[in-house]
Amino acid sequence: MKCKIRPDFLILFMCLTLISTANSQSLFKARDEGKQVYERYKNRPQAALNKPLSKRDRGVGILDRGELTNVTGNFGVLSNFHLFSPAFHWPSWADDTHQYCFGMELLVGVKGDVITSIHDPNTVAENFDWEAQDGSLGNLFSGNLTASDGTPLLAGSDNMESWPQNSQGKPFWPGQFRQDPQTGRQVPGEFVSERDIYSEYTDQNNINGSYGLKVRQTAYSFSRSYARNFIIFDFQIINTSSKTLDSVWIGYMTDFKVDFDAHDHIRFKALEDKPGAKKDLVYLWDADPNEGIWDITGYIGLLSLFTPQNKGITDFHYFDNIYEPSTNEQIWEIMSSDTSGNHITRSNYFHGNNFRIDDDALADDMDPSGQKLGTDFVYILSSGPASLTPGDTVHSAFAVVMGATDQEMFANAQMVKNMSRNYYLGPNAPKPPALQAFSGDRRITLTWDGQTAENSRDLLTGKMDFEGYKIYRSEDFGQSWGKQITDEHGNIIGYVPVAQFDLDNTISGKDPNSNFYLGNNSGLKHTFIDSTVNNGVEYWYAITAYDRGDIATGVPALESSRGINPDEVNVVSAVPGAPASGIDRTNSANLDSLSPVSGICDSRLSVQILDPAQLTGHHYRVTFNDVGMVITADNQGVADTAITTTFNLIDLSTNDTLLFNHPLLNESGDNIPATRGFRILPEDIEPEVKFMGWTLVHGDTCTFDWHREVRGNETGKPWMNGWDDFRITFDQSGPGIPVKVSDEFGATWGPEMIPVSRVELITDPSHPVDVTENTWLIDYAFHGLSLPEPESWFQFFGPMGWDLVPGGKGYNPNVEKWPDALSFRNYFVDGSGDTVRVNGVDIRTQNRPGQLPPADGDQYTIISRKPFRSAVSYEFETAVPNYSAGEADLSRVSVVPNPYIVRAGWERSQFEGRVQFTHLPSPCDIQIYTTAGDHVITLKHEGPFDYEFWNLQNESGINVAYGLYVFIVKTPSGEKHTGKFVIIR
Repeated sequence: MKCKIRPDFLILFMCLTLISTANSQSLFKARDEGKQVYERYKNRPQAALNKPLSKRDRGVGILDRGELTNVTGNFGVLSNFHLFSPAFHWPSWADDTHQYCFGMELLVGVKGDVITSIHDPNTVAENFDWEAQDGSLGNLFSGNLTASDGTPLLAGSDNMESWPQNSQGKPFWPGQFRQDPQTGRQVPGEFVSERDIYSEYTDQNNINGSYGLKVRQTAYSFSRSYARNFIIFDFQIINTSSKTLDSVWIGYMTDFKVDFDAHDHIRFKALEDKPGAKKDLVYLWDADPNEGIWDITGYIGLLSLFTPQNKGITDFHYFDNIYEPSTNEQIWEIMSSDTSGNHITRSNYFHGNNFRIDDDALADDMDPSGQKLGTDFVYILSSGPASLTPGDTVHSAFAVVMGATDQEMFANAQMVKNMSRNYYLGPNAPKPPALQAFSGDRRITLTWDGQTAENSRDLLTGKMDFEGYKIYRSEDFGQSWGKQITDEHGNIIGYVPVAQFDLDNTISGKDPNSNFYLGNNSGLKHTFIDSTVNNGVEYWYAITAYDRGDIATGVPALESSRGINPDEVNVVSAVPGAPASGIDRTNSANLDSLSPVSGICDSRLSVQILDPAQLTGHHYRVTFNDVGMVITADNQGVADTAITTTFNLIDLSTNDTLLFNHPLLNESGDNIPATRGFRILPEDIEPEVKFMGWTLVHGDTCTFDWHREVRGNETGKPWMNGWDDFRITFDQSGPGIPVKVSDEFGATWGPEMIPVSRVELITDPSHPVDVTENTWLIDYAFHGLSLPEPESWFQFFGPMGWDLVPGGKGYNPNVEKWPDALSFRNYFVDGSGDTVRVNGVDIRTQNRPGQLPPADGDQYTIISRKPFRSAVSYEFETAVPNYSAGEADLSRVSVVPNPYIVRAGWERSQFEGRVQFTHLPSPCDIQIYTTAGDHVITLKHEGPFDYEFWNLQNESGINVAYGLYVFIVKTPSGEKHTGKFVIIR
């Protein structure tokens, strides 16, 4: 025998041995009929290993992004309702009885020995040859996230807290990233599905000794509409030993139950109907859907995607659950189709003339009633033989696929088959943003950072096709999310959001490929205030991001996962409440419009307080990056980067950088994420000249003036960089300023001299520009227009250089069109090394005859508006709120509901309830007593709101009895209020 028999199963095992001698009819009657099976296991901790079986290195992974959900382990058990749930629960809205899997294990057979992990109390089988990677080599999970019994959650792609940490304490992804379909190379930081789960295990526990086998297992769970009804498992099986392993079979043993009624049909077929196609899909469905305990049953299939050495499925055998093998020898003979052994009764496991592939046409006849309703099937499918030399890796993968009908299931299977040819990639929805909630009096404010979602790219096309956001609200702790949307059969297919924001573009209305509502071009927002809430009630919110779909290819608009609970980045819970009575708040002051501590700036920076309770009292600094990089997209969704000003937020008290290279406030007015109870709002201005004129004139000698002609960049945006102010001082006897003389195409001659003694930078010494030197390729160019050839279109220009004498040699009679000019140009060097003129401003003389030129010493000044730039910084502090009960009004303190009726709507579940104390001062103590005067518990109430919950447990964590209770509310100043409440059934 290979399995280890637990002592507490010994009597049951003896009974089963006796039963096996009875006829098959009485055996079927003795077997559990579904309800009993479910009732037996439903109360064990969800999503956790049973404590007697737990091991320090073991973990579990929760695959719950789509309609099909499952918990898997890192010790060879892929799904098992006896151990953890969900166990291929489907669909998401069905009740908890709809668990399809009572066992699915990875099998690797080596010359008569089988490495597997089995847990089946019904057959007394408990065997764990596969075991989690030894913790001494480093666990492949962080341990920071755990199931309800403390079992670690395996590394999941959507939560870095679950990742292992390196020697520097930084998290890293232990598995593969998604692969580029064109190159096959991994793309660091990007993943295949909405949740990739990675684990490793070895055959270290094999009773017959380790063969040096190591398994790298990745499971994929999708939320996108076309992929939410399947889960993919992918295995890389490695021979780490120094020996060649011959006669290796790799496969799976699966115990699917549909409706628990022991009446299922099973079929094995080739998914794609084409010549030479091998059978690759095993599927089951309920033979009598009008019987049993489920309100809906579906078709469940296992689709083989990859097999070692591309052999395909070579062996397939189905059998009744009562004959499920539990020994080494039995499993080997079935998975390798060994008809020479004597450890099984072959008629129980081999059906039809092909001893390697069972005839599924005979399966329905296994119904002992003779009604051809099949039975409670278990099956093994495998591929072999293969040979693994030292260091060899073989690939095996499958998908579990669901559908309401066989055609739906086939369509879903075809989708995953197509995706498997592309490294499991398919069109994907944008990533959902991180959501934050801030509670107020009868209002909840939601904020989110749009960069993650709005910069998302489709993994297949590379396009940025983000279109909008939807916000959902739940009042029953995530069981439902608002008004239901149903299909023609009355099945729930979605919920109506409480808010929706989309890009203001040409895309709106319903998606023609799916009827998904794309929005009404409302424009993007990153804040939503819900003022339709009641104080003291817990609300959950979820935000999703969706794309625009593709009409040309028929790909529907895709929406990210709505989420399951507030542990997820895009789901939050919040309880609105009135301010605690008598509270004296101290808010951070003078944050509406800050003044820079360095540099000069005409832009506006303010700080918005969102939650005073989260303020830290720390000192903060805001700095700017002149050439920050921001991701953008063109009209076709092609990703690009833009060079623009960005900002950084630094906590000087902790030296943490909270935001880095973040875009400034955009047209939405709320695109900055909240941090530590506040968010900064850096509202930039357009750079332009705000003053230009004579600031010093000696006497009244100067009657001629200059005018300004702004030159734009390719988009026509007016320019003045706003960094510097200039003063031009005239001295015609001076040496002049060296300049390059240029035409409009950048051709240069010179250097030439202009009769101006000084051009001074008069504003910001922290951003120096030496304008008396040749600065052609640095910041500015000072040049006069010229006439290189009489025939050219430059014929309107005057002669080389300037002449400030009216009617002199520099006079241009075509002054209305081409006067002499002093041009300020801004240049930068692009990524290819080319010099690009961005834009500039020309100052053109109006030196018509009869005007008087400036005299020596006259000064002309140019002052620009100052936008944010690297020379500018701001600092501010937040103030920690000072809560003081003061003169609190205790007369309004009450308990709701009162009486508290167990199993009422206030409860989250039948195992948990709570009451709420309202209109409390802060801080205060709430002392609870029985009517006999026995102290039950003291609750400490602090914070800005006027409510406190009690979970109906005493100080020892034990649920209290029904009856009458007395409470006393006491403030630090000694004020008291006494009341009563009742807990009844």
